Amino acid sequence: MEEKYVFNDIDTLVTYLHSLQSNMSALQLQKSLYFLYALYVGMYYNSTQIAELGGEFYPDELFKADFEAWMYGPVIKEVLFKFQSNPNFYQDNLESPEYKTFISELTQKTYGKHVLKFVKDVFKDIVAKSDFMLVERSKKDPAWQKAFKAEDKTMSNELIIKQYLKIFRKS
Repeated sequence: MEEKYVFNDIDTLVTYLHSLQSNMSALQLQKSLYFLYALYVGMYYNSTQIAELGGEFYPDELFKADFEAWMYGPVIKEVLFKFQSNPNFYQDNLESPEYKTFISELTQKTYGKHVLKFVKDVFKDIVAKSDFMLVERSKKDPAWQKAFKAEDKTMSNELIIKQYLKIFRKS
């Protein structure tokens, strides 16, 4: 059975990011989640076509994204509130059996090590940027612009996917 997400639980991904850099700001975390999601879908969405040509299958999305358009760019409210209300949650989660088991099982999958390297490399590039640059760049995306103007503020994953597929798969 094909998997839809690499990380079925976003807390596991955030814990992994925390293992790479424990002193990130809430803004860095939120923009990292957004750009990791967007860049991943741009590269790997609908990889069944790649697999049919002899390549590897990758889940369509890195995680189930629930972005909202806030003043400083895309935000996953659930993660922000957890990050702010319990600053040690992700540090403590590093030692949880569930986290360790998930990472161990992920590295055993054909795509697992590659995805973890992708996340690590992209995350390193993202957190090296200034907060201002991350905010400004994320606010240029049509999915953020459309949602920010709307009353609901929920960003369309379909629009994010469409935009980043267009960027990565130019004909």
